[in-house]
Amino acid sequence: MNGESSLPAYFRGIIEECAQRASDEDIEGVPEWERFRVISDEAGLFLYILARSTSRKRCVELSGSGGASSSTIWLAGAASQVDGEVISWETNPRRLDKLRNALSRARLSPHVNLFSSDPIWHRKSEDSVIAPPDVTEPDVLIEETPRLCDLVVVTMAEGDWVERISYAWDTLEPGGLLILIDTFQGDEAASKFLNEFFTTRSAAVVNFPLGEGVVLASKLAGDSEVYPYPTDERIVGRQAFDVLSDLEIKNRKPGSKLWAIPPATGQFLWMIVRAMKAGHVLEIGASSGYSGTWIASALDHGDGQGGMLTTIEMDGEKVRMAKDTFVKAGVSDRVEVIHGDALEVLPTLTDQYDLVFLDCDKEFYQDLAEPILWRLRRGGLLIADNAISHDEELKLYVEDMQNHPSLASVTVPIGSGEEMTIVL
Repeated sequence: MNGESSLPAYFRGIIEECAQRASDEDIEGVPEWERFRVISDEAGLFLYILARSTSRKRCVELSGSGGASSSTIWLAGAASQVDGEVISWETNPRRLDKLRNALSRARLSPHVNLFSSDPIWHRKSEDSVIAPPDVTEPDVLIEETPRLCDLVVVTMAEGDWVERISYAWDTLEPGGLLILIDTFQGDEAASKFLNEFFTTRSAAVVNFPLGEGVVLASKLAGDSEVYPYPTDERIVGRQAFDVLSDLEIKNRKPGSKLWAIPPATGQFLWMIVRAMKAGHVLEIGASSGYSGTWIASALDHGDGQGGMLTTIEMDGEKVRMAKDTFVKAGVSDRVEVIHGDALEVLPTLTDQYDLVFLDCDKEFYQDLAEPILWRLRRGGLLIADNAISHDEELKLYVEDMQNHPSLASVTVPIGSGEEMTIVL
């Protein structure tokens, strides 16, 4: 198992046991309805890191006929660290017993509410009640289930995923996160539905081929306005959007040395920073201020509250460009630009950071890792760019992160690849 070597042994053991059980049941020809489902380690670890770093307190898993799975255990592991809870449904008695047993042995039962019925099957369409075949009358009414949650997971392999996504969105509070797993199962019709769904809602959305395929969406405040998908302008505001668009054009010109992250990575960073409600963020490698503008835009928490971004850049011309960018984007009041070598500047910093974004010369990543980690709080994130585009150069860095005794780390295949690392 890569990336989770420092998680508690009993927790890792249960995850590995679930994977082995699923493999054995597949070989033995156990009917689909009886099998214990597992998600990939990569997708599971991403769920764990995301839920824990953003302190999700009420997580819901909408499993449907496919049943609850190892994703429940991954979410419960995160919930146990932030005093949260996971709500999940499993209609098959045998599989329900297996899951309860696994949660008990992983010492996670106090953080999971398991129901033997499914909320979607209570919902009525115009013509009929949506319900699976051969299922007894459910024992929990939909009104008894929590209506406001801050994270919902939906598996796209389900035949009724349209209803599940709609229900999930309704249960999310503003700032909540929706995660769709198994998006590779979708077809052209599914892509069309998702495009139309998020176009008519106030959301930030990214997708990436992690494990079975993942869509990550953040619910913004209010659903009254319609914006094009993806919603860059809605996310950062018109002023910053215009500045970012101009930088994207300049970055595409032949000979450009701005080396800005792609827009999808910018959205990803914005969603993570906003979900964390980060107070202190550090960036190493300001360049033209493109990634910093995405980050700083997420630090406005409303009501006069917000966080600060400290960004370090050793190239004097880029320092000037970054400062100019932040002023034009209207975020300069939330950014401090330091001109200097990060290896020399880091020891002088006294703040403890919620998130660090590392995007400088790749040869310095390993030298910077330790001083960065010393300045990250427990549960804080280190996100390093170019983990895939420069995989050979960063091979040792990634290995160090994924085998560090105090970290859990996963490579997220978005943009140039982000190594997403949490301090345990």
